[in-house]
Amino acid sequence: MKKKDVLELTNKFYVYHRSNSKVDNFKLINEINTVGGSKIKAYGVYFNFDKDLYKNKGKFLHSVALDIKNPYITEDQMYSAIITKDKKDELTKNGFDSVVLVLKGKIIELIAFKKSQIKIADIS
Repeated sequence: MKKKDVLELTNKFYVYHRSNSKVDNFKLINEINTVGGSKIKAYGVYFNFDKDLYKNKGKFLHSVALDIKNPYITEDQMYSAIITKDKKDELTKNGFDSVVLVLKGKIIELIAFKKSQIKIADIS
């Protein structure tokens, strides 16, 4: 998928984020558990186009408009799974404002780096 197509979809349609509480101000650094049980910090806020995809991530669904201008587009799920501080710093140093995971021509996940990119439309 080309950058032009990613930007058209991303900036035209709402994306979704689930959490266990209503959020009006997303945290850009989150501590998550790895498969081995250790904790690691992930940078950015994760979204997708399928509101049912991550039902287990929380009972509140946030509908959001994103303002993404220069995404780093990848087909590597391991790369996008956890955005570390070093990875985020390198991406922003190279002018990227987000990461978009694309598989088989479909956007699977979007990761925004700044709060200013996120506009909450609805919480249900």
